[in-house]
Amino acid sequence: MRNQYGSVVVFSDVRAGFPRYALAEADYDRDRSGYFALGGFGVSNHNGVILAPSLFLRAVSKDRLTRKAALSWATDIKQWVRFVEAVQTQGQKVPYEFDLMSIDEAMLKRFGDLLTRLTVSREGKRLTTATVRNKLMRVCTMQQWFSDNGWYHGDLGPRAERSSKSFSIQPMGLLAHIYQRRQEAKAGPMGSKFVQSVASRRPQKLPRALTQADQEAVEKVLKNWLETEPANSPRYDQHIRDQLIFNTGRFVGLRVENMIDLPVAKVLALYLDGMSDTDQVPLQMIGKGRKTITIPFSVALLRQMQIYAETARQRAVSRGGRKDVAGLFVAHVGSHTGKSLSTRGIQKAMEGLFIQAGLSTLVPLRKKGRDIVKNERGDPIYRRASLFSVHDLRHTCAARFFYANLFATQDREQAMRAVQAQLCHVHIETTEKEYTELTRQFSTWKTFSEGLAMQRIAYSASRDGDIFEEFQ
Repeated sequence: MRNQYGSVVVFSDVRAGFPRYALAEADYDRDRSGYFALGGFGVSNHNGVILAPSLFLRAVSKDRLTRKAALSWATDIKQWVRFVEAVQTQGQKVPYEFDLMSIDEAMLKRFGDLLTRLTVSREGKRLTTATVRNKLMRVCTMQQWFSDNGWYHGDLGPRAERSSKSFSIQPMGLLAHIYQRRQEAKAGPMGSKFVQSVASRRPQKLPRALTQADQEAVEKVLKNWLETEPANSPRYDQHIRDQLIFNTGRFVGLRVENMIDLPVAKVLALYLDGMSDTDQVPLQMIGKGRKTITIPFSVALLRQMQIYAETARQRAVSRGGRKDVAGLFVAHVGSHTGKSLSTRGIQKAMEGLFIQAGLSTLVPLRKKGRDIVKNERGDPIYRRASLFSVHDLRHTCAARFFYANLFATQDREQAMRAVQAQLCHVHIETTEKEYTELTRQFSTWKTFSEGLAMQRIAYSASRDGDIFEEFQ
């Protein structure tokens, strides 16, 4: 018997003489002898003898857990089994074997890091700290049970002690010999000290930003549009505007509120002759809380803005018959031609651009009452939705600034200060709260982009543990 990948799972220990067994597809059947369903996998050896995970799951479920809770335990153990399989057999072709009794503390920490940073729930949300803690504690409890039975001779790390009544492990009284009182404290299973540290650490997430490949995809779409549309046509001018909004977001990090308030008169009044494209020119604007902020713009970007204001924007204002239009970015097609773009107008322009660049996903179409729209057969109707918003261009700018300054100064604190100045954060704590994870995980813009790409693969991975197949 083999699992759905054709692999054979091995619980091997020479000293214990533990037999081999295979994972086979099976339905949940609590009363069926010979195996306990492991989250959809029936666990038995070739002779039908109940083996390690089966025995453990029976121990935690018998007369203690509801069917729903038993399946929850089984699913968590199944994820652990598939993770070990992915790590130990990477690159091998089926059939292959892997050993669940040869894991160590490093494997547990790697599994915890995967759950914390990359795994998502069935609803597409990141796992909470409590969920990660419970999954890890169940693994530790199973391995401790294996050890007590003489099957596992490794170590997952130190056992934690707490004065509380339990380690949030259900059911109460489970495996009482593991949780023996010692000097008014309870000792957890091996590895529980690491689990305790995971529970106390707030999971950090990467800011949602565009990778280098994402930006190149958007640039390619804009280039194709400009090459196919007749020069100086309304659509051509609109693509010029979208290109400018995209560059303003990713190079300056403007909030969308500042984009719609960007004064065309102030931009046209700038004297840029004799300045190089890399020079910076500060512009004063009104930021959050009606506070005056000073934002540095590159001369190259300001020149693009001036060209747009004097050509494409002027044509749109003339076609629309508008007067006294203060904003830089205006509509170029439709009944609002020549009118300043609203916040939603800029958001829709960027979302449409991202969708055309392939940075999209399918989501159910909903009515205003949030009810899902269905077809005649009762199936949900899906629509394309952008993976990014215009605000994610601000995160992209922050990441680019951080790594550019880190490369130049080799000082992380100074690089973070540069991001604070560019984004006009009043307090450095605001910047650190959002972008500290960059400094912890990645050292260059390239590795950051690769990390974001891996995170996206994890989010799009299929449910119920299939994420482990993506990270072999």
